[in-house]
Amino acid sequence: MKALITLPINLLLLLMLVATLLPAKVGHTQEYQDLVSIEEAARNFILSQTGMDQDNVEITIGSLDSRLRLSHCDKPLEAFFPTGSGSLSGNTSIGIRCDDATPWKLYIPAKINVYENVLTAKRYLKRGTQLTEGDLVLQKTDITTLTRGYATEPQQVIGLILKQPLAANAAIVPALLEAQMLIRRGEGVIILAINDGVEVRMKGKALKDGSTGQIIQVQNLTSQRVVEGQVISRGVVSVAM
Repeated sequence: MKALITLPINLLLLLMLVATLLPAKVGHTQEYQDLVSIEEAARNFILSQTGMDQDNVEITIGSLDSRLRLSHCDKPLEAFFPTGSGSLSGNTSIGIRCDDATPWKLYIPAKINVYENVLTAKRYLKRGTQLTEGDLVLQKTDITTLTRGYATEPQQVIGLILKQPLAANAAIVPALLEAQMLIRRGEGVIILAINDGVEVRMKGKALKDGSTGQIIQVQNLTSQRVVEGQVISRGVVSVAM
C-alpha cells in the first residue's frame, strides 16, 4: 500500500497562494487583438482623411462581433479605404489590416456625418422671392443630407430668385435658384458698343430672355443685323465693336 504524503496546513496554503499569483504562461503576451483598438484605428483614419475638426465630424463605427478572435498585432494597425469605397460622407466602410507574422484583414461599416455652417431660409419664402441678406441665416447642418448642394456665402445667392417655395430653416439649394431676368424676349433694348473709349448706342430687340452676364442674341433695328451681346443691366446689352 502506497504511503500518503501529507503537508503541514500552513505550507499547503502557501503553495496554493503562490499558484494563484503566478501567470498562466511565463512571457505570455496579449493573445487576441482588442476590438476597441480596431474601432479606434478606423475612427482616427476617418478623421485624418476629412481634415476637419472633430467637433464638425460625427463618426459612427459599426459594432464588431464580440466573439471575433484576431491574433494580437505586433505592428500598428493600418486603416485604408477598400477598392471602390472612399466616401468621406454618408455610409462607407473602412479596411483594417495587420501586417505582422500572423497577418489578418477585416472591413468595418461606418457612417460619417459632416457638419458645416450653411445658408438656410430665415422664414418661409414663397416662389419668386428675390433673396436678400435678411432672408438668410447660417446654421450648422449635416451636409451629407444635402445631396442637391448648398451655399455658405450670402454673396453666392443674394439677388437670385427662388424657383419654388422654401420652408423656414431649409437649406438654400443653388439648383433651385435662378438669376433675375433683366431682359425678356421681344423687348426693346439698347445695344451698347464701346471701343477705345468711344461709346455707340443703338436701338435693338431682344431675341432671347437674359439675366446679368448672359450672352443673348439681339437684332439691330437700323441694320436688321442679328448680333450676340452680354446683358450688363436691365435693357442694356454690350456687344463687341
